[in-house]
Amino acid sequence: MERPIASSVLRKGYEVLNDRARSDVIVVGAGPAGLTCAYELARNDVKVTVIERQLYVGGGMTGGGMFLPAGVVMEEDAELLEELGVELEPAEEGLLAFNPVEAAIKLAHAAVEAGAVILVGLEVEDVIERQGRVEGVVVNWTAAKRAGMHVDPLPMEAKFTVDATGHEASVCRCAGVEVKGEGPMWAERGEELVEKHTREVKPGLFVAGMAASAVRGAYRMGPIFGGMLRSGRKAAREILERL
Repeated sequence: MERPIASSVLRKGYEVLNDRARSDVIVVGAGPAGLTCAYELARNDVKVTVIERQLYVGGGMTGGGMFLPAGVVMEEDAELLEELGVELEPAEEGLLAFNPVEAAIKLAHAAVEAGAVILVGLEVEDVIERQGRVEGVVVNWTAAKRAGMHVDPLPMEAKFTVDATGHEASVCRCAGVEVKGEGPMWAERGEELVEKHTREVKPGLFVAGMAASAVRGAYRMGPIFGGMLRSGRKAAREILERL
């Protein structure tokens, strides 16, 4: 059985990677904003590839607040979670509480069911840029990067790239976009601004989620995630208009 196991994994694995050498959209970061963006694009028949440097999906949302198994959204932001069947229960002051691991799994599942491909253990170390326009990313194995091994990366092309890497806004940094860093916590304002600052920051490169807040120096908001979901949807809508 050993040879057929290896042969099957190698054949299928490289088939997927070869197919994803070119996508309509590459979303970098499988957190709530990135997964929402991928879900909305894929359900509209867009070829979407999600790149995640960790071996899990959900980003910072899976840790809830201080590793506690709970996150919250405002009632008016619960539509997507309800659509995905995430269990919600009333909390304080118009908030709904949910299990962030459940939400991350169901959001990732919805994106994959819609047609998105999620590749874990890959890290972006540069962007592809032609005449001032971002046209994809340059990736390497996260393990190789962390080991400090000087292994040449490979390019992955796309019509549009979304930086949903969270607080680091790492794709924007690679593309030469100024990243101001986040401001202090102000939950209500942070929720508003993360959606407002979701936009194209360089031709071909969109920013979503906490990466959008970091680029603009907006407030952080802690374990409340409605703004992340709205940000992912906004990025998807704007890209759909351009495609």
